[in-house]
Amino acid sequence: MFAADEPVELEPIIVTATRLETPLDQVPASVSVVEGEDIERAQVTDTLEVLRDIPGFTIVQIGSRGGTTSLFARGGESDFNQVLIDGVKANPAGGLFDFSDLTTEGVDRIEIVRGPQSALYGSDAISSVVQLRRGAGPLGARFGFAGGEFETFEEHAGISGGTERYGYTVDVGRIDTDGILDFNNRYGNTTVASRFDWSPIETLDLTATVRFNDSRFEFPAVDSGDRFPPLDPNQFSERDRLIVGPRAVWNPYPWWRHALQLGLYREDFSFDDPFDPVVDFGSFVSDTTEERRKRRA
Repeated sequence: MFAADEPVELEPIIVTATRLETPLDQVPASVSVVEGEDIERAQVTDTLEVLRDIPGFTIVQIGSRGGTTSLFARGGESDFNQVLIDGVKANPAGGLFDFSDLTTEGVDRIEIVRGPQSALYGSDAISSVVQLRRGAGPLGARFGFAGGEFETFEEHAGISGGTERYGYTVDVGRIDTDGILDFNNRYGNTTVASRFDWSPIETLDLTATVRFNDSRFEFPAVDSGDRFPPLDPNQFSERDRLIVGPRAVWNPYPWWRHALQLGLYREDFSFDDPFDPVVDFGSFVSDTTEERRKRRA
């Protein structure tokens, strides 16, 4: 027997493996759960650094921080993994997800299912499903600052609060670094992550999560690579990602639970290579916009 005031550790509950809240020891799949405390203890800002330690996962990053980063799970292709952020699919068309600018800002836990999950999540969930979940924070404010080599600086700030009926939490993070190369290798990333909860009645829970990030990566690589001149001094890429995930859960009886999940994903990606007479014979600009809306009940 436990004393009335003695804390009891509950079995972790996950939803990614079955789309239902299920105790971890009842899930018939290979699952890993990374809690927010583990992420904070590791003091990492990039999600890719968390995924490096997951069994069966291989992370491949091109160039310095900000370069294209791919996940290979259990020998599968890099477009065989589905990425979810609070239930909203974040993969662009084709399935390949670039983890280079996905930070741990505002992430309360990461649920990972290894192995085929196509029956639940579609054809781009052949190797794994990685879901980032946003938690409700305690009342308070927080601020952090870090710096390192290559003129790297990171700033983080957040605020959270609420009552029994509603709650909110907002986190903002900024990354700046000059990169490992001598010039034109800067990387910058701004991430805003928020969650809002409201329970108008005892049997109805409404939640909305919003995540936005804006990143820019400069790289001097040309046909000869990034070590031998002449190198491109002006080439860069930019990406904006917006993910909105409102959710309603109605639980009128213990045996009856109904959930409605809406999702909006929008990505704007641009590549710009301005004319430079030393390395280019012309200029090139590419702009791509993708938007997806989903509903699941």
